[in-house]
Parts: sequence; C-alpha cells; structure tokens
Amino acid sequence: MKKIFLILTFLLVLLFPRDTLAMDHKVEIFDPRDERVVKSLPLNDEIWDMIFGWVHAVDEAYPELVPIKDDGFAVKFPVNPPIGSNDLIGGNFINEMYLIAPDSKPPFLIIFTEERFPKVFTFPGDLDEVSEYLDFNLRDF
Repeated sequence: MKKIFLILTFLLVLLFPRDTLAMDHKVEIFDPRDERVVKSLPLNDEIWDMIFGWVHAVDEAYPELVPIKDDGFAVKFPVNPPIGSNDLIGGNFINEMYLIAPDSKPPFLIIFTEERFPKVFTFPGDLDEVSEYLDFNLRDF
C-alpha cells in the first residue's frame, strides 16, 4: 500500500507543473536599489484584466536599446495561463511580463513569450491606476 501511494505521488509530481501544484502565482514588486522584493501579492482577477488589456493595447516598441535602470521599481506579473499576444508582439503566447517604472523615464513592459525571448514595449496603461491596484506607490520621486 505504501508503495502504491509513493508511486501515485511521484506520478502526480511529474504530470502536473510545479506552479500548478504550488499555486504560486504572485505579483512581485522589486526594488533594484535594495535588490529585494519589497511586496508580493496574489494575482487576482482585477490585475489579470489589466494585464490582458495591456497585452492587446501594446502598439509601440520601446525606443531605448538598453532600458534597464537601477532606480524605480520592477513589477513581475506571472501570466498563467499564457495569453495570446497581438501582431506587434509576434503572435506568440506570453508567459511572463514585467512592468518597469524607472524614476526618470516613462514606464515600459518587458514581455517574455514562450520562446523566453524578451521584447520591450512602451507601457499602454496608467501607472497611477496600477499603483492603486497593487496598493504600492510605483512613482518614487
């Protein structure tokens, strides 16, 4: 009986992705100055709707070649299940997205498709609205 239980448990671990078993779909806010996550919260329907809206509103690539800065905040949004993207993004499914909110520049999105290739776009949303949903001020100036 013990062997059957162990085999079934092993098969469940192999058949289901870890993130499904752990239900670890957390939005994380990262502060690059402190090099740590300063807030973590569950991905809820309101945030999911915002993410979906941004993906389908993206209409411009970000103009800077190296956009990453050491100021402001980065927000990691897990996208599970993956979202189908628009033509500008490349028509692939999106697995992960980051909202980067530098202190001195406009915010932008880094979108990872299923090929794990990052694509950078201007942010089509309202940073103040996102701050309100996350209950965290993303403008640190």
